[in-house]
Amino acid sequence: MTTIQSIVLTLLACFLGITAFVVTQSLLDSKENTTSRRDDIVVECKATVDGWIFRKQGPDGVLHSDDDPISRNLLLLPQHSTVQLQMTSDDYLFRLSQKELNLNTIAVPNHQITTMIDTGKPGLYDLESQPMCGTPFFHGNDQPQIIVTED
Repeated sequence: MTTIQSIVLTLLACFLGITAFVVTQSLLDSKENTTSRRDDIVVECKATVDGWIFRKQGPDGVLHSDDDPISRNLLLLPQHSTVQLQMTSDDYLFRLSQKELNLNTIAVPNHQITTMIDTGKPGLYDLESQPMCGTPFFHGNDQPQIIVTED
């Protein structure tokens, strides 16, 4: 085995090990945080190569009905609310985090991971989105945001 092959295999093993750790940790964290109440806001968060698609339940309170607001890379939420985020992905593993909202989760293709956040004071919160495929330069540069609005 050449030195270059050895380096490539080492890097691949490191990447796979880190990915497995992050996925396991996020799954464990999300299972601890999945109890929801009737008055929670439910949002489907779908990661794609081009960014994030947010689908929030509409006035009828049912997700995936005709009155659901859908947006790309921008999620509007009322202040002091409990929000259930249903994370999924179309293609790759994505990490989504935001320190002030205590958000640190992942989106996995063909799986739903549910995590809860509580919105605090009104403001603009920049989310950090990272694809975990090893090629972040193939993905859109627009980072998603949450705007927490006043009541």
